[in-house]
Amino acid sequence: MRRSWAFLAVAALPVGLLGAAAPAGAATTPAGCAGWTVTTVASGLGTLENIAPDGAGGLYVSAVDRSAVERVTATGRTTVATGLDAPGGLVRAGGTLYVNTGDSALNIALALPGTVTAIDLATGATRKVASVTAPNGLAGLPDGSLAAASSAVFGLSGITRVVPSTGVKTARWSSYGHSNGLAVSPDGTTLYSDDTYTGEIVAIPLLSGGARAGAARTVARIGTVLDAVDDLTATPDGSLYVAANLGNRVEKVDPATGAHCAIATVPGASSVRVGPGVVGPGGPAPALFTSGWDGTVRELDPPAGVTVG
Repeated sequence: MRRSWAFLAVAALPVGLLGAAAPAGAATTPAGCAGWTVTTVASGLGTLENIAPDGAGGLYVSAVDRSAVERVTATGRTTVATGLDAPGGLVRAGGTLYVNTGDSALNIALALPGTVTAIDLATGATRKVASVTAPNGLAGLPDGSLAAASSAVFGLSGITRVVPSTGVKTARWSSYGHSNGLAVSPDGTTLYSDDTYTGEIVAIPLLSGGARAGAARTVARIGTVLDAVDDLTATPDGSLYVAANLGNRVEKVDPATGAHCAIATVPGASSVRVGPGVVGPGGPAPALFTSGWDGTVRELDPPAGVTVG
């Protein structure tokens, strides 16, 4: 969610949503917090909302202010699709890139509809898959469906499940409100999400491969509305990495204990994903990549002893 949107949304929030203490008994710091290397992949890209590595040295980014999705490499960028209204969350599935549109201040404040849209990566052609209220984050579920988060201020929309081949959707598949980022655990059993306004991170059980959702359970709280947590990713060691865009950082979270720490300063961090290294000192070893409201894509290479892929 863009910086101006966050402040617009805050004005409408009940006081009780402005943050609370971390889960009782939670540890304060996980291992592997220090020693990360941050390298710029590309800059001057506008306002970036989301990122999705393609596994081949490229990174798809959604540029909200330019109504475009682009592919960025260490040597340049190419346009994938244009004319997209406030593009947000990205998920690549084979030759198709799915993107949420309508990730705008107006939609978030008034719970207006946006879309899940499919982009043919070979031709750039776009196809509306389904309408979704105030869409933000997007994730692919184990059964091939998509989960689209709604960041509507009053949290009435929950998370919508969409079958991309048919466009059939299940509104409020999960009733978890104010959902922003979405990430599936590597074992496919859990969907993690977070709440922009409270800093809460939750685990949602995936039942029948994602056909049904269990009740959301709080696993950590990493800030308040002043931090504005955004998208997140899950890694094979059980860790979560979360972008805090007003907080200008990426946090590492242990969902088993609630322990968390900042691993890097990233201005306006909006999304974090895992992919093969592109420009960092770790070479092609898995690294984290972030998009930012400052128009910069960054690679975060872990310290010795920490793996992310």
